[in-house]
Amino acid sequence: MAQFPKVGIVYLSYHSEPYFERAFKAILASNYSRDRLELIIIDNPHSEFGSSVNFIKSTVEGYNTPATVLPLNGGGGERGHAASLTLSPVRGEIQRGVLPRVTILPQEKNLGFAGGNNVGIKKVLELGCEYVYLHNQDGFVEPRTIQKLVEVMESDKTVGAAQSLIMLYPETDLVNTTGNAFHYLGFGYSGGLRQTVSQLSFRPKRSEVEKSLDPCAATVKGSLDSASAPLGMTKPKTLEIIEIGYASGASLMMRSDLLKKYGALDEDLFLYHEDLEYSLRLKSVGYCIVAVPESVFYHQYSFSRNKDKYYLMERNRFAVILMYYKLPTIILLLPIAVVVELGLISVSLAQGWSREKFRVYGYWLRPSSWSLWFAKRVHWQHTRTVSDKQLLQGAVSTIKFDDDAINNPALRYFANPVMTAYWFLVKNLIVW
Repeated sequence: MAQFPKVGIVYLSYHSEPYFERAFKAILASNYSRDRLELIIIDNPHSEFGSSVNFIKSTVEGYNTPATVLPLNGGGGERGHAASLTLSPVRGEIQRGVLPRVTILPQEKNLGFAGGNNVGIKKVLELGCEYVYLHNQDGFVEPRTIQKLVEVMESDKTVGAAQSLIMLYPETDLVNTTGNAFHYLGFGYSGGLRQTVSQLSFRPKRSEVEKSLDPCAATVKGSLDSASAPLGMTKPKTLEIIEIGYASGASLMMRSDLLKKYGALDEDLFLYHEDLEYSLRLKSVGYCIVAVPESVFYHQYSFSRNKDKYYLMERNRFAVILMYYKLPTIILLLPIAVVVELGLISVSLAQGWSREKFRVYGYWLRPSSWSLWFAKRVHWQHTRTVSDKQLLQGAVSTIKFDDDAINNPALRYFANPVMTAYWFLVKNLIVW
């Protein structure tokens, strides 16, 4: 390949001071052609710590890399089936240097994961990039992370989006996700969480990351196979990919042409399930979603328990089902859904988040909520080209929550067997 496709890295900051320098140094160590990279940093102000813009700018410039800070953005883009991506002229001049170009986009308010990333996606498309790479703030790439994702996307045009093999940090021999699992009732969870490399059915290759990442050198010890192949597009036959339930937004390569055609992340979800919804959106029009084991990303992941999180995850789970399942499928799954809801109510009462659970029901009792999501349903049901049978082909029947308080014996020995038995009985009835 004469020229590598242009990639825009979208880094969403939300009090990123503990993580940004490590992530930035890793990007600088990437072996992807630097004149084909754009780094777009969006700063959502933190409710307690405020803006991170000054810290980010000083850190970037400390590595002799010019950073362009564009005017403060009030946010609040258009709402619709997905975020509008109408392009406007690029404001400000992107300074060119030896290292990746950096543009910082400060926001007046917290736009959430979807809204913040969409600001960056829009800027990347303005800059003419063929690919958009979502980079979680609390993680970092290996030198070949971006290259391997691009190789897969270039070699197979049926791949709509691709995620890296995401490992934990600092426990770098443990998996964060090999690709997220999608449960037929709309739950999602990290595939292979906390498995060791030896437990995986494939052997990812590790670059000598400790040579380029001083802060990580003491912890990243190269317990995987080393890889020192020179940069270059490899033949498709040498690339191993795994088709997955849905892709994690922590390290995700997206196609610019599909973002323009089908929209960016759904901002009405705000936080949680945005990556699930986007993956189902692309699957519904015939694309596959994959993980690329040779592309490795390290993630300082922790499952935080807060009541707002439970509210958003439950609310958004229902929204995804409403948008993408056909009516006969919803009716067929209604009995087991009711049983699961009764179980979740019991759990929420025992753990003190019942108010948030009933708040979800209150949300769905409002006519305005139905109006919003039903309009999206009409749009995506009209756009889709595949059946529910195909869409649910990779759905799982058990749940493995990251939260140990919910992932308890009642779930493992009662709820999961019941949901598995029900799915076994009904999945072959879904022929539409």
